Amino acid sequence: MRLFFALLYIFFSFSVSATQWLKFDEKTFLVAPQPDARYLTSNQAVLAGQQCAAIVDAHGDFSALENFASEVKKRITQPICHLISTSSDEEQILGMILLSNEFPDAIWHAPNYVINNFGDYKNAFNDKLERFESSLTLSKSRFELQNNKTLQQRLKTAHKRLINWRSIQILTPAKLANTPKNIELGEHKLIINTFQGATQSDLSIFSHYNSGLFAGLTVNPIPYVQHHDLKQ
Repeated sequence: MRLFFALLYIFFSFSVSATQWLKFDEKTFLVAPQPDARYLTSNQAVLAGQQCAAIVDAHGDFSALENFASEVKKRITQPICHLISTSSDEEQILGMILLSNEFPDAIWHAPNYVINNFGDYKNAFNDKLERFESSLTLSKSRFELQNNKTLQQRLKTAHKRLINWRSIQILTPAKLANTPKNIELGEHKLIINTFQGATQSDLSIFSHYNSGLFAGLTVNPIPYVQHHDLKQ
């Protein structure tokens, strides 16, 4: 039973209404996960300019990321031209693999450790889908005789999502030859820098528009820090 409810959490995101979007200014949006996932997923940022926009960070909840991508497409009128991973954390990179397919025209910037070891991340992505497949198969076998239309529909949705995730083309991030690297979004300049944080290799993003520093969970090399209430 625990595996089944874990499957429901993985495949069915309840985050569309609960995900917290904070408009910091005209070009900066901070996005926090739904309350139930505060300790599983990371805060994200969307940085917009006159020409295009950038998404900073992802997390490992694929269903929530699909909903996040849908929200971005509704809320942000500019095309997404950059995806930036601030850490080499495995779950964050796997999530960005999914987002890179949601926004295939965007350039994905990641720490060089990720690029140099990208084969390991590909294997981890496939392993994750194998675990999803095993959980789905187990849940189907346990509930196939139950006449519960809602439950059966959820299992069908989970199956469709898994097929879609298996069809994802795994795109390699762009190599950061030198840092600092300047990115121009259109009257919104970003500077990407490398530094050593909580993972094997990390990046920070500095916004010239509001002097904001975006560094995800890597800002402090020891504790895992999250702001649960962005309004504060």
